[in-house]
Amino acid sequence: MQGPLLQDDLWEQEIVPRLPQDLDEQAKALGALRRKRGLKQAQVLLRAILSWVLCQRSLRQLGAWAVVLGLADLCEKAWRKRLAQCGEWLIWLVQSALAGSRKADASGRRVLLVDGTELTPPGGKGQNGWLVQLTYDVGAATLLDVRVGDPHQAESLLGLPLREGDCLLNDRGLTRRAGIMQIAEQKAFQLGRWSQTAVRLQQQDGAALQVDDWLVGLPAEAMIVERPALCVQDSQVVPLRLLALRLPPEQAAKAQARLNKQARRKCQKVRESTLRLACWVILVSTLPADFSASELFWLYRCRWQIERLIKAMKQLLPLVQLRCQKPEMIRTTLLAWILAWIWQEAAVQEIVRQMQQPCGELAQLQEEYRQLQTLWEREEERLAQTHGVMTNARVSECNQEPIYLQSASPAPSALSRWVISCCSLQWWQSVVQGQWRWQRVLDVLPRLLRFFCPSPRRRRCQRLQLEAWLRLRLANPPGFSVPSHSSFP
Repeated sequence: MQGPLLQDDLWEQEIVPRLPQDLDEQAKALGALRRKRGLKQAQVLLRAILSWVLCQRSLRQLGAWAVVLGLADLCEKAWRKRLAQCGEWLIWLVQSALAGSRKADASGRRVLLVDGTELTPPGGKGQNGWLVQLTYDVGAATLLDVRVGDPHQAESLLGLPLREGDCLLNDRGLTRRAGIMQIAEQKAFQLGRWSQTAVRLQQQDGAALQVDDWLVGLPAEAMIVERPALCVQDSQVVPLRLLALRLPPEQAAKAQARLNKQARRKCQKVRESTLRLACWVILVSTLPADFSASELFWLYRCRWQIERLIKAMKQLLPLVQLRCQKPEMIRTTLLAWILAWIWQEAAVQEIVRQMQQPCGELAQLQEEYRQLQTLWEREEERLAQTHGVMTNARVSECNQEPIYLQSASPAPSALSRWVISCCSLQWWQSVVQGQWRWQRVLDVLPRLLRFFCPSPRRRRCQRLQLEAWLRLRLANPPGFSVPSHSSFP
């Protein structure tokens, strides 16, 4: 008789009821469970994948874990083959989880952040890594869209699930003409860092807009400037607001130094126009004039929230660097990583809803918004302008550094989603890993032998040699003839 588990399996109680009803049918249709030999249920395969990713197990350790829990009895090579076939099935699971989060937030205007990160496989230093592009809904605090691609895939805003009135924030690498056109067709708004090479702008009369010449012609007192521009592709024209914020002298010098350093490393030469543009933060936006320039620069700085999200995913999930090299295994790893994060985000949202008091939360939000309005009005008064011409006569004040919207009032206490996510992931890891009695390990030792013994190697095991020397040479039991050391190889 096999030893019983320490307690009832929480996976069956907590996780299985939340899984899609057609999990087994989709696993068979998408090639994840072509044969049920040794692995009869899709939920067991999913648990093994999450254990491999969340607990950072090797395939040998994964096989031993599955035997101890009584889930499956597969060798290391069989597990590798099973995991490599799960890509399409995991994509379906991720899309199902994302559809659930979109359905939960089906009303209201949204602010969406888009960014990507690269993960490099072992031995891939100096090469492009695998791309993970995330679209994050700030209001709902959930992922809205996820894209996983090989090193040949580029970031793109095409095909995002946008609604009318959404506001999309992106960095310079995602500001391209095709994306601007499609977002405008979907009746959404965009606020992104301007790219000199990806977005050519035009003036109202159709002439090309030379942004560096426009900025050079501004007075030294101008800190925040704005002018209209056009983005043209074929017969489609999208009006834009071109916004520019002058950097303080020390920050501008650092930006120019970074450009020169990159150019020297690539044996290139930096153009003078590029160095002039490095002294400014330049944005393009399709948001209406109701939103002031100061408010838009503050809003763009909030794009840092998706950088914090990516940092949290890399630190809280053990996936700073990939552990495999085959494309099929890399894709399985990344998709399982994202799926685990989407599910734990739902748990975090449940905790936040339980801990937040609606009345107190509304009062806190109203006070924070009043603080923001005060700061925007103060900055607009100092840096009032019309097409780059200062209307405020207080030049001495304008020569100071721009306000970065920091309030002197003490910051109110808020929930730390970082700590809550850490607690949620620990719960997921414990549920996936499970528990067992030590007697269970002793009962299945014959089946664990192939995992506990290493593969055959050319090098002799030094630990085994030392044990032989201690027991046969040093102890020298009576009645045993030890051969001379010259006869040893």
